[in-house]
Amino acid sequence: MTKTIQKFSTCVGVGGMLTLIEHLFGTFDCSLEFLLTVIVLDYITGLMCGWYNHDLESNKATRGLFKKMFIFIYIIIAHRLDVMLKVDYIRIGVCYMYAVGEVLSIMENGTKLGLPVPTPIQKALKILNETVEISDDNVDNSNIDGKV
Repeated sequence: MTKTIQKFSTCVGVGGMLTLIEHLFGTFDCSLEFLLTVIVLDYITGLMCGWYNHDLESNKATRGLFKKMFIFIYIIIAHRLDVMLKVDYIRIGVCYMYAVGEVLSIMENGTKLGLPVPTPIQKALKILNETVEISDDNVDNSNIDGKV
């Protein structure tokens, strides 16, 4: 009987955590999946470069991890703005914006290790970057004064 209660409690706990995550971040779609993937890959390739160049510092790695964690804070804010404004493009745009930056960082790490950047990745990034720039141009920032 206690094992059944334990299993039930575990299922309720996991289900509750997943519900909270989806509430905070929105649906786990390809934009969020891609961002999560490139964040992890960038962190790993950054550690590889630090080790390869004998420049691996825990403070530097921790700062990088904090920056990556802050990206997810922006994703939460973007999703909540989507919900509040009843739209579905703010979080996706923020995901792609940060994903492009992460991929550029991965490419930089690869070149530090002596690897050339594959042409198809360069072309895809150019297209994605142009898409993000176009969507940024369509945003009216005239009523934002930058003060909190």
